[in-house]
Amino acid sequence: MRNNSGLRTALPPRRGVTLVELIVAMTILTVGLLGFVASSGYLTRGLSGANSDTVAGVIGQSGLEELAGTACLTVPLNSTQQTVTRGITRRSRVTDNGNNTRLVLDSLTWNARGRARVATFQSIIPCRPGA
Repeated sequence: MRNNSGLRTALPPRRGVTLVELIVAMTILTVGLLGFVASSGYLTRGLSGANSDTVAGVIGQSGLEELAGTACLTVPLNSTQQTVTRGITRRSRVTDNGNNTRLVLDSLTWNARGRARVATFQSIIPCRPGA
């Protein structure tokens, strides 16, 4: 640019962003968003698997509590009982543990994230007088 005397002067500083800067910024933003969207599928699968793990734990715990509230004389010893609740198979075996107690072995089997899962619980239940 030339002034009135014919000398060159510096160009005034430009304001705003160039097209290249805008494309680079959009590319970085797109890559970040795609990474977030891709990881959300993994999070969803993980949360659904954790949900089925929690349900299995609750079913196992409720089974043990049910046995604890049952009179010891009415609980069949040395036989396996199997129940299925919400797709979770529970196998329970009660044996005499001596000293007026019962040993309960619970095995839970269910499918989570496309594969079979197994959890085993063991508990000793006291036989209360009169129960």
